[in-house]
Amino acid sequence: MRDYLVLVDNIFLVLTAVGLFASLVINADNSSRLTLAIWILGNFCMERMTPMIGEVVSASGSEFRGVWYLIWAACNLLSLYAIWFVHKRFNLNIQALAKFIVLCFFSLCALQVFRYFDRDLGLNLLADVYRYGVLAINISVFPMACLWLVRCYVHHYKEAKA
Repeated sequence: MRDYLVLVDNIFLVLTAVGLFASLVINADNSSRLTLAIWILGNFCMERMTPMIGEVVSASGSEFRGVWYLIWAACNLLSLYAIWFVHKRFNLNIQALAKFIVLCFFSLCALQVFRYFDRDLGLNLLADVYRYGVLAINISVFPMACLWLVRCYVHHYKEAKA
């Protein structure tokens, strides 16, 4: 089941990138567009870093196993900072899709930190929540981006008719 969800996550990330390029054709808000670009870039980078970090953590032994979660939490925090910086730099009001993506990055960060402590304390209560929660959060961005794109298209179509 998890392999299937990983495949769906990867396909949805590519389709989200296609949606981002489609948003360039219609009148879409820059807040959502830039935040979506950060989401795609962040997830693409994390996807490419996964094998390398996995090898380092595996070779380092069990005492460094928790570093895995802290690295991903740091990546999510870096993405949150990038969103804040872009909005501040270009003086943008944060829109609904951007708020949703910020919530997703924050949730991913919290999940990483909670899983770190869960594993560090030897509780292992969050194993399934972590395993499927990360994928569920990642997958959830695609439908929201689709709704945003449809709303922007309808708004663009109404403006063109007027």
